[in-house]
Amino acid sequence: MVIGVICGFLVPGVVYGEGIRVMEALERVEAGVGSSGGEGMAEAMKELRAAVVELSAEAEAARQWAAGAQARLASHTGAYLSREVGKLAPSQRLVEMTRSTGRSSEVARYENRHRMLEESIDGAMLEYEAMIRELCTMSDERVQRGFAEYEGMLIDWGMAEQIRIHQVVKRQYEEYRKAGEADREQWKKELGA
Repeated sequence: MVIGVICGFLVPGVVYGEGIRVMEALERVEAGVGSSGGEGMAEAMKELRAAVVELSAEAEAARQWAAGAQARLASHTGAYLSREVGKLAPSQRLVEMTRSTGRSSEVARYENRHRMLEESIDGAMLEYEAMIRELCTMSDERVQRGFAEYEGMLIDWGMAEQIRIHQVVKRQYEEYRKAGEADREQWKKELGA
């Protein structure tokens, strides 16, 4: 029975940190068993408590790792978008210059490339928004720690442009977390600036 009650709180789908916590459940079981279980039961409860404490620490480390990894992924996607958005104006100028030559086959080729670039950016923006939305399902404290750790790495590596983009991504995450919606066109402008 003790194992069933404790394991009932460890199954997938339980939202940890809300509602009944594992340690609280363990304390209730210990109180219910009391000294009636004898020396063997007391030793088993002590071992179970140690295992739960270790599992809790490992689960917290995993949640922090996931938040940090998602923050880094959003930052990398922001950098990709920044590069791609930066290609839009030169691509459009190339299309316009080619139109002035009157060579329709070249115009069509450059228009197609420009259209493909725009589609690529639009798809990446959808993915980027999904990443930001996913970050908002995680603890803000963990996400902020993940952003800070990655920014520290970027500083150590001397990657000034990536730091600038990383800060834009972090600000966009904070705005989305607060407002609950994204302005993709504005985000695109900010990343491309």
